[in-house]
Amino acid sequence: MEGNKNRGDHAGKSEKGGEPGIIWDDSQARTFSPNVAQVKAVREEVWLLFGTTQRKHSDQNDLLVESPVRVIMSPFTAKQLSIALDHVIQKYMNPRVRLAILRL
Repeated sequence: MEGNKNRGDHAGKSEKGGEPGIIWDDSQARTFSPNVAQVKAVREEVWLLFGTTQRKHSDQNDLLVESPVRVIMSPFTAKQLSIALDHVIQKYMNPRVRLAILRL
């Protein structure tokens, strides 16, 4: 898939020439739209598993989830992601609407 057209975006760059900004090169990124996510952790790392529900398992009522993406990160990076996600959700979420959470 084609990368983001805004590859030259200088996210976080200071207007006054202070700290250097971050330039994201997502030209090799693939788009994936999961409908299931799971978080696992041990002391040294946090795992994010993303997948798509395919069908019910033939023998049981269990769902089969294909999980082509696993992200492994440090607890520090996971905390940064948590803060960023919380900020985005709080900013754009209507307070009268509740997110439905599927627990697997």
